[in-house]
Amino acid sequence: MILPTIMAALADDLPPEKLGKAVGFITSSSWFGVALGVPAIALLVYIGGWQLPFYITGGLLLAVWVPLYLCLPSGRRRLGQKIDLLNRFKVIGRQSAPWYVLIANATQQMALFGLMTYFAAYMIESYAWDEANTAPGLALLGVGAVIGSFAGGFIAGRARRLDWLAGISLAGGVVAGLVFAFGASAWIVVAMAFAASVLVSVSMPVQLTLIMQLAGQSRGTASGMLSTSNQFGSFVGTSAGGLMLSLGGYRAVGLLCLVATVLSASVVGFIMRRSPAFQLVGPKVVET
Repeated sequence: MILPTIMAALADDLPPEKLGKAVGFITSSSWFGVALGVPAIALLVYIGGWQLPFYITGGLLLAVWVPLYLCLPSGRRRLGQKIDLLNRFKVIGRQSAPWYVLIANATQQMALFGLMTYFAAYMIESYAWDEANTAPGLALLGVGAVIGSFAGGFIAGRARRLDWLAGISLAGGVVAGLVFAFGASAWIVVAMAFAASVLVSVSMPVQLTLIMQLAGQSRGTASGMLSTSNQFGSFVGTSAGGLMLSLGGYRAVGLLCLVATVLSASVVGFIMRRSPAFQLVGPKVVET
């Protein structure tokens, strides 16, 4: 709930040419939390058991409420004005272009969360790492997502952003698939996972910028819909990853990551690039 609200607040106060960079900055900051939080939780579990991380993260969530309450701008809805949330969903849902964005984003998130979810288990089972040893590798995956999200903010403002997005998504899926199938030394696998997290995480800032530009005055609703597609992709990616693991081992998980990114890149490259709706939004300059 926090991320789409902040994104909509940014979109209200920033010119369109700066929106992509701002979205990339906020998205990368969320992954910065993952880069710190996931390995920290692994260490906390190692030190104090499973209950300690819940106590600490719960306390941090209570603490972050104060700056959110003080710093987010107050609502601009006039007294007596209806929210009419259902109609906003209808306005966006009647267009085909936002659905392409949601599908491409959800399939990309399947690969990203498949990688994030099963990487630690893969290293523990295949390389005999314990929870403490996985912390640096998990931190690198989070740092990779920070870098990829930040880069995605810059790509979101480019004239050929869909071309870049299709190629980067496909490359990320190939590297993610090789992580679980390469069988190299442990730190080579970690380096490949880092590269995969950079490439696969480029997509979200671009997709979020696109859907908010398509949504007009319903930017908050569109941002919430993209966040829902994030959660759908993470749910399907982790669940399907478990199924693939039971059927074919970790190589099957890598195959899932590859297939998911091929689907995402296909939607971007063959449908979104040719859709007139995406040619009418975003940067109008020609790159030189």
